[in-house]
Amino acid sequence: MYHIAKHEKDIEWAPAEGDVTNYKFSRTRSLDEHAEALSNWHQQYDQISPGKFDGYFAEAWFDEVQVLREWTRPSVHQQGRAANESLTIVVPISMSKPGLFCGQQFTTGSIMVFSSEYVFSFVAPADCDIVATAIPQSYLAQFAENDSRISEKLLRGSAPIVLNPSDFCLYEIKSFLIQLLNGRSKYPDAKFIENDHAVIKDVILGKVGSALASSTPSKLPSPSFKGRSYIVRQVAEYAISRIPDVPAITEICQKAKINQRLLNYAFHDVLGIRPLSYFRYLRLNGFRRELVARYIDPILIGDIAARWGFWHMSRLAKEYKELFGELPSETLKCYRKKSNGEANAGRTQEESKETLNRIQTLRTISPS
Repeated sequence: MYHIAKHEKDIEWAPAEGDVTNYKFSRTRSLDEHAEALSNWHQQYDQISPGKFDGYFAEAWFDEVQVLREWTRPSVHQQGRAANESLTIVVPISMSKPGLFCGQQFTTGSIMVFSSEYVFSFVAPADCDIVATAIPQSYLAQFAENDSRISEKLLRGSAPIVLNPSDFCLYEIKSFLIQLLNGRSKYPDAKFIENDHAVIKDVILGKVGSALASSTPSKLPSPSFKGRSYIVRQVAEYAISRIPDVPAITEICQKAKINQRLLNYAFHDVLGIRPLSYFRYLRLNGFRRELVARYIDPILIGDIAARWGFWHMSRLAKEYKELFGELPSETLKCYRKKSNGEANAGRTQEESKETLNRIQTLRTISPS
């Protein structure tokens, strides 16, 4: 059995050594910092477990092939699209419990495969550490001419799927992608860093091909899991569409044509939280994003709160601090301080408007 241990022990988060083009490494202290660290993707992060955010992010480009790694301490829901015209393979390294990818459960024995044509939804449990590569479809097509492991289906674009490769192939792709990001700082034999990028890309594709060829479809944890995932997705879409109104559980059950017991079971099995808690977390994340996007404006917190269905400021402050570990006023203070010239200084007015536009666009994305 091949195993990669948790990052705190055997996998160092350290800047790579050697000639790595467009390499960056970040310790992130907020969802916004973390989301902005990822290049060329169009996605949104929602925190869905209480606690101060903490994360790491590393990214390297080998010509047009992207390799990245991220770790987040709280449970996070990611949704959006990958880099344009690419196929992405995500490999979990460690996590506190199984996660959810487009209605399918994944573990440290899984890989996730999807193309940029599809919107993805990724629910990462607490302490989730993953490594991934995004490969342009054009490069895949060139490689497939000499390698039958890259199927015609993948070249046309892959709908999100969870696969279980062999232990050996899983270890090979996982360890190699980690080596590319860590370089000689931990792995003295990672000599590909110093070689031609064409060699690195061929090795990545070879290990991707081996992992795919050895894979079988991931099995559902229970016969009812697929149906319950569908319930969660449909119900969450309805709740989001009603913001700033907050629909009652009875209304939600009536809309979904299910009883409250089944609703509770579905959310417990799929997300591990109660439906009302999940809906509240989505609204709190939306409130926070808009608060951050408007940090350079003279605003009233109450005006933003009302747009997200929060009418009692003391209750909002309490719930916000429980989820994010700070008060709304502290979030604003932090971002205004950045805008006054500290390191990693704040965004421009145009960038803030762009963030607000993304908030409206991403409201329509399926949540599971």
